Amino acid sequence: MRDRPDGFLGALQLADSFFPSGAYALSHGLETAVEDGRVGDAAGLEAWLRALIAGQIGPLDGVVVGAAWEASAVGAIDRLLSLDRWLEAGRLAQEGRAVSRRMGRRLLETARCLLADEVPPLLDAYRAAVRAGETPGHHPVAFGVVGEAMGLGRASAIAVTLYSAATSVLGAGLRLLRVDHETSQAILFRLQPVLAATTRRCLDLSWQDSWSACPEAEICAMRHERASRHLFAT
Repeated sequence: MRDRPDGFLGALQLADSFFPSGAYALSHGLETAVEDGRVGDAAGLEAWLRALIAGQIGPLDGVVVGAAWEASAVGAIDRLLSLDRWLEAGRLAQEGRAVSRRMGRRLLETARCLLADEVPPLLDAYRAAVRAGETPGHHPVAFGVVGEAMGLGRASAIAVTLYSAATSVLGAGLRLLRVDHETSQAILFRLQPVLAATTRRCLDLSWQDSWSACPEAEICAMRHERASRHLFAT
């Protein structure tokens, strides 16, 4: 399905750091990587982000977003619950699971407020299941549901997910490293082909074939849970 005419504006709103998703508080393990000396400059930041997009956020989160979008389009609530269980098992770091659930619930509440009287029945049904504790409400699942409700096409919903993760990590890099805004924007510009290619790969994968293989980031995320002080949520 193509994006609705208002889908482009919906994509801009969901991708904006002004949107209250909580993504600005995530570093995706970068905080620990910097503390450990694994990442120390702009080149290291770019390499870290490329690995995250291609090896973790794309093949897991991106694929699930696309699957949740499809489930939402046909009203398949049972499939959304299956996707939630899949992500609950696929996120190895406890901190990451907790943040994903918190962000998903926040996104559903914000979308319910934005859509007001035009909320699709499936969004309300899924939101009710999350609020009742029947399903975790992970952010990628919620994003697929909300993206479809706001007129985004499946590819756009995936691309926005990847883009938002990239800007979140780059924002963390601005605060953790000696990297300025121009350098961060240059990295984001160079990442456009990676984001586009990863989006296309996500479109070709079923959620049962989704995967995550970024062990260094996973280890940093787990070590972040035990850190004595945190600047970021992950």
